[in-house]
Amino acid sequence: MSQGPPKLLHRISKICLAWFVVLFVVISSLQAKVYTVSNATDFNNLPRLNAGDVVQMNSGTYGALNKTLESSISDDTTAK
Repeated sequence: MSQGPPKLLHRISKICLAWFVVLFVVISSLQAKVYTVSNATDFNNLPRLNAGDVVQMNSGTYGALNKTLESSISDDTTAK
């Protein structure tokens, strides 16, 4: 026995809503992060940064920075 058009549309809309919620949760978890540092220790302890991440550097002493910043972008032209 097949479902009538109203029931079928209602079922499809519920499925679409469920997928939208799943997609929203996944995208939210992939958003860039903001890190705030106040000294060299905070800066040196930053995790590996991803594209879009922001490091806010407050006033402080940054005399002993020892952090290698890596990029997945191969050249300056691509970065622009």
